[in-house]
Amino acid sequence: RSAIAIDTETTGLKPQHGARAYAIATCDDQGKQNAWEWDVDPYTRTPKFKKNDDQLKDFRSTLSRYQIQVYHHAKFDIRHLVAIDAIQNQVETDSPFWESVQDTLLMSHVLDSEESHELKHLAYRYLGIDNTDETELSDRCKEKHKRFTELNYSLNYRETAKGKSWIYQTDYWALRALDPKSHYLKTYNKLDAVRTMKLYLLFREALHDEGLERHYERERKDRK
Repeated sequence: RSAIAIDTETTGLKPQHGARAYAIATCDDQGKQNAWEWDVDPYTRTPKFKKNDDQLKDFRSTLSRYQIQVYHHAKFDIRHLVAIDAIQNQVETDSPFWESVQDTLLMSHVLDSEESHELKHLAYRYLGIDNTDETELSDRCKEKHKRFTELNYSLNYRETAKGKSWIYQTDYWALRALDPKSHYLKTYNKLDAVRTMKLYLLFREALHDEGLERHYERERKDRK
């Protein structure tokens, strides 16, 4: 069955607290890649979706052509996609929608419960894909932090014992707010979708070879 991997970039962790996805990338099982990205208002942290947004329509149309959706931490991405109306299915735990969802994070747990299940770690260990894209993106973002603050961008901080700590990973959108031609985020987003798809293909074969397919299916149904 045809499969597509989906990765999102978001302004925070929890859509119920106002965080929203502002970039989506996909990679299918033949290696075809797509990406959609929205500007974010730097003062409200709100993605600028249009009424009857053409990019959302195109994403939904792309998704509809595949029988399997692959994520690395499916619940996280799906919650955010539902929040922006990128997924319009009913996604309650007993919904048939979940039968089409595969999760490389859960696959990794089943195959080796003791190792790190972080996407970049797995991609480097099993695929040899390093994290240069992430390093370039985060370094560029940190370099521009002073400029972001001078422009009074609404950045995301948390209080720590040592004072405020910038959660820069949720503010990657600021690079494009500053420079619409910035490509760092799209490169990173697309490569995460590639990582996810390649891990899915590898882990699917490993689960079969090790006789763990039923174990994975039980876990997948329990964690919907």
